[in-house]
Amino acid sequence: MKKLTLLLFALFAISIAQAQSVVLCGDYDKTTGVPSEVFEAWDIDAAGSYVYTVYSQEKKIKDALTLRLEKKNYSGLYEVYGTFAMNNDVKSGLNWAMFDLLFSEEGDYRVNVLGKGDAVLASTNASIAFAPDAVSDTGYVDTYYYENSVVTFAESVEEGTMIGESTVFTLENGTCKFKAKLEQDEALLLTKLYVTVILGEETISDDAYDIPSTDWNYVTVPITVNKPGSYYVDFYTQDDVFMNSGSFEVE
Repeated sequence: MKKLTLLLFALFAISIAQAQSVVLCGDYDKTTGVPSEVFEAWDIDAAGSYVYTVYSQEKKIKDALTLRLEKKNYSGLYEVYGTFAMNNDVKSGLNWAMFDLLFSEEGDYRVNVLGKGDAVLASTNASIAFAPDAVSDTGYVDTYYYENSVVTFAESVEEGTMIGESTVFTLENGTCKFKAKLEQDEALLLTKLYVTVILGEETISDDAYDIPSTDWNYVTVPITVNKPGSYYVDFYTQDDVFMNSGSFEVE
């Protein structure tokens, strides 16, 4: 009877482990949390690169989650490299959470998601290496070139300065208008910018903007919506290369 009890407990533990997972991915569905472009090996820029970390489980997440990053040392053992709060909203009713994890050093890593009492809920491994120059001799630019870009929102923009910067805006007479800004230290190398605004699974707008100079290191675009909710904005280059994404709330 004791052996049977231990066997049942082991099978239960295995089923729980299989129901919880964490992956590193290039993108994910903002509504369902389903990841895409999932890999264990990643190339990063010399300045570092962000990689999405998506944790999921079968039931709703009821506790705050912690992400613990470990790096393999010269002895082949993993040491704690960093600990981060995933900032998941336990009141959201979601069964998934995301953290944008910054890698700045080459090496072999282990990513752990911790729950209540620092119990390890899920783990995955990642191999990180420095990428070749993101800008090739042909002039093609890939997503890695924009890893350090930043997306912000504000009521208005004056000579590049954000006025009334926020991520929460209010409908007035059924309409909400403000500005989005994409910037980085390096030139954006844009001739045209494509901006997609998404609410849930609905594409609200998909606009294109001509950029006068490839030397610009920031651009601002108008955002207009007429529904309350949680929105996402995706930015793409003229070559359909994903640059970055931002999110905002409308009340």
